[in-house]
Amino acid sequence: MRNPGYVTTNQPRESPVSIPVLKISGLYHLWLDDTTTGYLPYQLSNIDASAYTKSDCTGSPARLKYGSVTPLTKRV
Repeated sequence: MRNPGYVTTNQPRESPVSIPVLKISGLYHLWLDDTTTGYLPYQLSNIDASAYTKSDCTGSPARLKYGSVTPLTKRV
């Protein structure tokens, strides 16, 4: 039995990466590594609610392991 408050009740995940979506104000993605299939996407639209749901977001961080994500901006 797992303690309440986890994002998922499945096997434990590791290496969380939480990223604000720059084009959609207030939306955050959470990527969790399940160690067998790669990162799985979750999302939330209210950071205070802390209730992530599975996301249909594509473009998971390929080959990301214990790294970091740096936002890039286009300078004109």
